[in-house]
Amino acid sequence: MLTYTYSLPLVMASIIIAILAAFTGLALTNGISELSITRRKLQIGMAAIVIGGGIWSMHFVALLALKLPVSISYDLIWTIGSVLIEILMSGAALLILHFARRNWLNMSIAGSLMGYGIVTMHFVGMLGIRGCIPVFWLTGKLILVVVGPATGILAVWAAYRSRTRLNIILGSIIFGLSVSVIHYVGMYWTGFAALPPEEAIVTALDNGMLALWVLFSAFAICGFFLLTSATFLAPQTTKYVVENGPLLHDPASIAEETKEQASLALRVPYEKENSIRFINSDEIAAIQAEGHYCVLYTENERLFCPWSISNAMDRMPDNFIRTHRSYMVNVNFVSGFVRNKDNGRCMIENISELAEVPISRSRIEDVKLALGL
Repeated sequence: MLTYTYSLPLVMASIIIAILAAFTGLALTNGISELSITRRKLQIGMAAIVIGGGIWSMHFVALLALKLPVSISYDLIWTIGSVLIEILMSGAALLILHFARRNWLNMSIAGSLMGYGIVTMHFVGMLGIRGCIPVFWLTGKLILVVVGPATGILAVWAAYRSRTRLNIILGSIIFGLSVSVIHYVGMYWTGFAALPPEEAIVTALDNGMLALWVLFSAFAICGFFLLTSATFLAPQTTKYVVENGPLLHDPASIAEETKEQASLALRVPYEKENSIRFINSDEIAAIQAEGHYCVLYTENERLFCPWSISNAMDRMPDNFIRTHRSYMVNVNFVSGFVRNKDNGRCMIENISELAEVPISRSRIEDVKLALGL
């Protein structure tokens, strides 16, 4: 077996790239439940490319850190195949997390997909090495079969248990470190056997060309990281703050704001008796999603609106706040606020059809800010 060493700076660079890619991908998916299905899928696709490309970059930066006594190159087909596998498995995991019910079973399935995606990408990438033969020891294979899904589930649990900034950062660190652990644990139980000189492989990449590819990939990931982190770390503002002015609920300005909103009330369509009619938005107390449509709650009746909840969110005036993936509420009708352990509810005044509106855990702070709490 060949003896090999590592370049410590490149090892550290590979770990950093993995963490940056994980953060960028997880941050890109933050808050996408408010988007339309098409935009949500597009955002997930971008996140999968960033995560998959980042894991691939980490793997090959780590291989560039590997110092073997023979000249090696990389088969182009196996190298490209390894990154495509990882992108597909990361995308499948993200689709489960953002389209299925987010419970322990689905989070475990998504984490396992991510973990096995890393393991599969590792072995496929290693099989693309030319100039020597990687020999995988059984112990390493068995460990990766267990460690891969375990670290993936841990990372998903950390990032998705609660979609706060701290959880996303923690999940990114765990995910990035898990990628590194899988690679270097696998490498610890891998040997390299020498081969006699062979004719050059036309589709092979030498270390110089691979370094160029990895450099470009790492540059793109760092660029996405900077753009994403600028938005991620910016102070959170909501639609319920009047620009250069006080909150809508500031007692000193509520009368003035109410008059202004009355003049700016939106005409919202609803269906009744085979016709489309309109109601002013200031008469609507709450909106509930109903498939691709929604239901409007007023003081006296329940109306069917042809808008989706995402469409309503984009159109409704600033006095409407999204409290849940299926609910919006007009803050002028809120008569009380109840905070439970990890969620809450808004009490609605004088609405017989709807006494309260649920508040999801991820929206508690936004609702409190909108209510002036």
